[in-house]
Amino acid sequence: MVGGMRVLMISSDYPPRPRSGIGVHAAALTRALRRLGVSVTVITAGSKPEGVRDDDDHYCGTLGSEILSFPGEASATLSMLHRNVGMAAAAGKLPASFDLVHCHDSRAVLAARAVADLWDLPLVMTKHYDRSAGGTHLDEGSSDRVMLDYEQRLERWGLERSTVIIAVSQSLARGVHTSVGRAVENLVVIPNGTEFHDAPRDGSTSSLGGPRAQQVELLQVGRLVHQKGCDLSIAALSLLRDLPVHLVVAGDGPARPHLEGLARSLGVRDRVTFLGYVARSRLETLYANAQIALVPSRFDPCPIAVCEAQAVGKVVIGARIGGIPEQIDHLETGILTPPEDHIALAGWIRWVLADPDRARTLGERAGSHARTAYSWDRIAEATLQQYQVARKTFAAAGKPRRRPVADLDAVAAVDAVRPTDTGGDR
Repeated sequence: MVGGMRVLMISSDYPPRPRSGIGVHAAALTRALRRLGVSVTVITAGSKPEGVRDDDDHYCGTLGSEILSFPGEASATLSMLHRNVGMAAAAGKLPASFDLVHCHDSRAVLAARAVADLWDLPLVMTKHYDRSAGGTHLDEGSSDRVMLDYEQRLERWGLERSTVIIAVSQSLARGVHTSVGRAVENLVVIPNGTEFHDAPRDGSTSSLGGPRAQQVELLQVGRLVHQKGCDLSIAALSLLRDLPVHLVVAGDGPARPHLEGLARSLGVRDRVTFLGYVARSRLETLYANAQIALVPSRFDPCPIAVCEAQAVGKVVIGARIGGIPEQIDHLETGILTPPEDHIALAGWIRWVLADPDRARTLGERAGSHARTAYSWDRIAEATLQQYQVARKTFAAAGKPRRRPVADLDAVAAVDAVRPTDTGGDR
């Protein structure tokens, strides 16, 4: 019976202050599944926030209430493994009464597979990023090659064990076959979603609190890392000096000092507002007060920022890269621009602002698309169907052959961690 299904969800990222779309996705999916009558217990890294009941979500403090830090190039790798040990330990304290384990991305796969093997449960894995193509790393300084190699190995290990694999975009799904090294049959695409709605706003004030007047707001939401392309938005803004345009940046990250310096060097620092981390309760208002949402990513499989902006009826200008073309039908539900091209980005901003009626039509179509494609209730129903497939497939196949964690190359290689050259954010 669906209402009696019990799911253990393991995610390295989760509210109250999610560091990436993984945490936003996991939390929204959990709420939607519970509305369908599914019992969901969440294991994540970090201390339990105030107001969370013990019988609701289970937070682990990874061997205590603090995340251990490690010196040198191995810090990100060891921290990730340390969090997984803590998440697995937290799961081990729970009664073994679950029907399946749902893992969100490679950052939690070590704990998720260990628990699934221990309890002989089907494992469902959602793939959110393609690390080899430049997927976001959640930890500052974690873009080293050692970390990337471990994540790819751990991901393959998890994918090989998974009864069902969910990718958030077709572009990611294609990468699964490459990662595993063979055709994968138990693979489905279920996109990200949004809980935002197309609600009318007063519009008399800007997101910055002052009178709107003739000011046009561009909005970029996301972590400030090289991958997200905020530098391209700032460069595009510098080509729009004749227009009363202001860029609002909602998000924080290691690239912020560089981006602030770039804005100063281009002479537009007074036309860019860096809000830092913004609570999700405020984001919907920011979207509603903006005229255009910018998503000029260098790689992005299915950015939630596109879902959110479309849901509130805004024109989205996104890069033709990764899974963004799956979200935006060019000139129908938004605009696609060549990647790494701030000149083209500026040109499309001008094009949108030149015809308010055309922009309004694009926004209305985007809102209609979002209500159908990005409903978390629909996404939860599709996910629940895959849970049922996973249980039936796992039962028919019998118990998996266990592979001890100690035998994993991805884990054993920790002993061989060595300094390596680091690149930029991937």
